[in-house]
Amino acid sequence: MVLTRKIFEDYLNIEHEIRRLNRKLDYYSRHPLSSEHGVVKGSMGGFPYAQCHFVVGAPDVKTSTERHERVMSLMIEIGNKKNEYENMQFEIDMAIEEISDLEIKQIIQLKYIERWTDEEIGEELGLERSTVSKKLTKYFDSLNVEV
Repeated sequence: MVLTRKIFEDYLNIEHEIRRLNRKLDYYSRHPLSSEHGVVKGSMGGFPYAQCHFVVGAPDVKTSTERHERVMSLMIEIGNKKNEYENMQFEIDMAIEEISDLEIKQIIQLKYIERWTDEEIGEELGLERSTVSKKLTKYFDSLNVEV
């Protein structure tokens, strides 16, 4: 695998998608279905018949079934995305280890895997923030890979 900016963008996008799906699943667990209520007219069983109102309520069965199916679908989708993410993470780790330039290897590891900023990387490696960015650009440009 040749490490390109596109690969790292895809890697981060999958991570963001997993978070988004987890937020959606969390929403369903924090917001249970509410029952539907209504008022009906009727009369008491005894004589004289007097009109009265009764409050009735029940959850909507269709909504409950659809919601359960959506939750199950989300769980499957999250599982698939996690598998894709872990596979990609493994491939990226292997590709990073194949980089011969130790400085670039460290910069890529810190920036894309550990999510450090260019400024934090520069402080750690004794470089200017702009130098970190320039080194990455030079490395990716040197790959001559069409994206």
